[in-house]
Amino acid sequence: MQNPNKLVLGQLFSATAQKYARWFVPVAPGRYVITYANCSYGNVTIEAGGDQDGLFGRTFSYVHPFGGDAAITIGEGKIVDAGYIRLEGTRSDTRAVGSEATPAERDLMKSVMPDVYPSITFTKFGS
Repeated sequence: MQNPNKLVLGQLFSATAQKYARWFVPVAPGRYVITYANCSYGNVTIEAGGDQDGLFGRTFSYVHPFGGDAAITIGEGKIVDAGYIRLEGTRSDTRAVGSEATPAERDLMKSVMPDVYPSITFTKFGS
């Protein structure tokens, strides 16, 4: 089963309302931060973040939020397009740079989801 929170850009090229709708995942209102990301290119996977080991190899671990634009707040009853993130730095010192959906992407959403489009809040991580 494919992870519903994983965006595969190739699946959006032939945009339909159904394809866009599946990327809008219900979440509880609150503040969210990015703590892990991975990208796969063929047989290579690049990871950033995740559990960090404690000092001197202890079994203690914790999840460390990314720096930069790694947080976003979702309001009650909101439909949010959170845009994109670009990751910079290293696996253990990752910074996120947020950007909103482009005007072309917004126009495409408006054309395939005209009834829902006026309800979408466009924002980005770091706002």
